[in-house]
Amino acid sequence: MEAAEEVARQLKLRDLGGIIIIDFIDMEYGEHRKSVFRTLEKHLEGDKAKSKILSISPIGLVEMTRQRVRKSIESKSYQNCPYCNGRGMVKSIPTVAIELMRKLERALQDIRGREALITLNPEVAYHVAAPDRNMVKPIERRFRKTIRIIEDPNMKIEDIKIEERK
Repeated sequence: MEAAEEVARQLKLRDLGGIIIIDFIDMEYGEHRKSVFRTLEKHLEGDKAKSKILSISPIGLVEMTRQRVRKSIESKSYQNCPYCNGRGMVKSIPTVAIELMRKLERALQDIRGREALITLNPEVAYHVAAPDRNMVKPIERRFRKTIRIIEDPNMKIEDIKIEERK
C-alpha cells in the first residue's frame, strides 16, 4: 500500500510520462492486488496529468500511461547549441574552407583596396593556407589583390570574417 502511494507521489513529483510498468512483487492474493490497485488509482486522482491505468496482472504488474504536464528539467536547464543549432554537429574544416572561398570571391568583387584581411579559426587558417594546398593564391591572382590570413583562436571553426584593409 505504501509503495502504491509512493509510486503515485514520484510520478507527480518527477512528472514522468510515457508507458510506465510498476512491479508490485510478491502479491499472492487477488484481494491484496485489488486493494493496492485501488490505492494507486486513488492517489493518482488528484494528478493534473492525463493517465490511464490497466488492471494489475496475476504476477503483480501494473501497466499505465501518463502524459507529462510540464517541460522536462533537461529542456528547462539546457538550450540548443548556438554553434550547431542543436544538430550536435558543426561543419568540417574542409567544408568551411570551401565556404570561405565562395564568400571571399563575392567579397573581393566589392573590395576596392589592394588588400583583404581574413580572420579565421587557426585550424581553418592552416587548412586554407597550407603549402601543399594554398587555396588563396589562385584567387589573389584572379582578383589582383593581396589576401592576409589572421588566425584567431577565439573564433569558432565555422566563423569567417572578411574585411578590406584600409
